[in-house]
Amino acid sequence: DTQNKNVENSYDLLSLTAMIGFIQKNYPGKLLLKDISSAGSCCKTKCTSLFQKYLSVSPSSWLIRCNKSGERKSTI
Repeated sequence: DTQNKNVENSYDLLSLTAMIGFIQKNYPGKLLLKDISSAGSCCKTKCTSLFQKYLSVSPSSWLIRCNKSGERKSTI
């Protein structure tokens, strides 16, 4: 069970990293949740839950927070 959980967490982090990379690459263009989630090979619900789980914000809140600070790098 622990090994399966570790593998799942690894896939989650790879997915989240891909989504953050997509945001960074395509900012300041129009970013839709469906496009962000596609970059992470997941559905919109999974995308939102990964951002909540690992960053404690929604994808849009994360983007707004990064825009306000002028920083576009991830702290994962």
